[in-house]
Amino acid sequence: ADLLYPHRAKIDEAYMAILVFIVSAFHGAAMIPLWKSWEGALRGWLVDGDLLGTGAFFAGSNGGVATFTSMMLGCIVGPGLVYLLLCGAMHLASGRRDVGVRKLFVRFAYTLLPIALFYHLAHNATHVFWEWSKLRRLISDPLGWGTDFFGTARAPLSALWAPETIWYLQVALVVIGHAYGIFVAQREAFRVYDGDRKASFRVHLVMIVGMVAMSMLSLWLLAQPMYMRTADI
Repeated sequence: ADLLYPHRAKIDEAYMAILVFIVSAFHGAAMIPLWKSWEGALRGWLVDGDLLGTGAFFAGSNGGVATFTSMMLGCIVGPGLVYLLLCGAMHLASGRRDVGVRKLFVRFAYTLLPIALFYHLAHNATHVFWEWSKLRRLISDPLGWGTDFFGTARAPLSALWAPETIWYLQVALVVIGHAYGIFVAQREAFRVYDGDRKASFRVHLVMIVGMVAMSMLSLWLLAQPMYMRTADI
């Protein structure tokens, strides 16, 4: 709700808002088969090509730690640069030079929070509705000692909702976050350009394009099969 009203934008908060979106997307991306495929290819390139050299000892898990860390850094830096380019496009589209790219970078970073929040909720809806039955086992055997207080320690694992219903819920959550983000961006554009309707409309239009791409990425990630990572990276 605070995003709807004027607030003092800070560069550190802007970076944090961008990271919230990036980390939310990264959490989902790191669990899909495509990530695993790219990770395996990069690990083979680093290890088989002996590119780690004497640092292989510190790379962990036969280069797994170095590989995962490299891909994680790429996921952080890459989207950040894309957002910077988006701000540059908004600056050009505005037709005004009194509002710089830095100001746009800071002020519009907050508008990414609704998209990040609702994607995070959508992503975790899978865990909640698919893994809820584990709670029944946990209630009967909370310490893992083989107890069965309520006769549910060996209850079958089943989804609370059908996969199609969960998917519809996820899409609805992404759409809500997308719509709210666009609404917040429109108000922010109007404030940044002091009521200049033409400039704020053009900037908002560019931001909408960026937000559509973000929401499409969110839906694509949600549609991918997921696998759980283990301690052995």
